[in-house]
Amino acid sequence: GTSHNGRMSLLSRCAGGSILEPPMQDVQTTTGSLEEVEQIRERVLSGLLPYQRPICEDVEHRIIAFCAGYGAGKTRTMCAWTTCLALDNPNTTGILFAPTGPLVRDVVIRSLMDYWTDLGIPFEYRASPLPEFKVMLPMGPVIVLCRSMENWQRIIGINASFIGADEIDTSKTEIASRAVEKFLGRLRAGKRRQLGMFSTPEGYGIMWKLMED
Repeated sequence: GTSHNGRMSLLSRCAGGSILEPPMQDVQTTTGSLEEVEQIRERVLSGLLPYQRPICEDVEHRIIAFCAGYGAGKTRTMCAWTTCLALDNPNTTGILFAPTGPLVRDVVIRSLMDYWTDLGIPFEYRASPLPEFKVMLPMGPVIVLCRSMENWQRIIGINASFIGADEIDTSKTEIASRAVEKFLGRLRAGKRRQLGMFSTPEGYGIMWKLMED
């Protein structure tokens, strides 16, 4: 507002909302339709093999896992799953993890760029201060943060709708177990909240422990 002497106060320059609730202008209004969403989903699913589709179609489980050998399309499946979760969780944030910083850059980021470009899905990419995508989807944009498992403890304060971990079983089981607990605690946004684990067979790691039942 204004001060009593008619001059503008500093408060007049501050956006509405609070620390716990961001200003409404940060949430973009819907410009698309459910039909457009389903058209994109169909393009995603039609590009998958039969053993890849169930991961992307599973809306029942909070934790899903995809274990496959080299050349089986694990990374492509993760990109497809990420896109499906983004479609179902407009105006939220998701996070993808890889074991190391170089793998985040060389595998996760490049794979997402190629995948969304091939599908014709518009996106923006920002490398600094930490890598993230803004994916433009019919019902609202989704932010996808790309992070290293080496820094899994640094996601304090982030409310995510989905979290994906690539090659999670290459991490030590004790560290991966603690990370999974942290990840599940951050799944607080959106309507389809999932933790997705993607890995090559690495023995009796965290994926085996979680899925043995």
